[in-house]
Amino acid sequence: MNLETTDLPVGAYSVWWVIFNKPSECTNGTCGAVDTGKGGAPNPAEGTLLWATGGIVGPDRNGHFSASLGVGPKKAPGEVRRGPTLTNPLGAEVHVVLRFHGSPAWGEPDVLTSQLTTFAGDCDNFSCFNPQSVAHKP
Repeated sequence: MNLETTDLPVGAYSVWWVIFNKPSECTNGTCGAVDTGKGGAPNPAEGTLLWATGGIVGPDRNGHFSASLGVGPKKAPGEVRRGPTLTNPLGAEVHVVLRFHGSPAWGEPDVLTSQLTTFAGDCDNFSCFNPQSVAHKP
């Protein structure tokens, strides 16, 4: 995945794959958070949420993110929030979500690392949100 984007708030970001290995099983034909087994819900779409990469967006407000993912849980590069990871590379629906974690915690290396590599990184001090996303159909 190579993602070049603009008009982002300046700050720390994590990037997440949301993969639906069986998109034909998504609710009402549209894949979304409910189809990832969120909150222990059934997961017939074999949806998964996992970390792709992270980075800092500077004053130009442009984002440049790159990551790759292999098949299976041992190929996940970082945090797997839920689901089986990628199991159906040719048939999966893949969403890429940018998550904003606020100002980079430059003076606190552990906090900065969590901002770039975890879903909840510093979200207890800042209301994290997802400013951009894109969906790729199989």
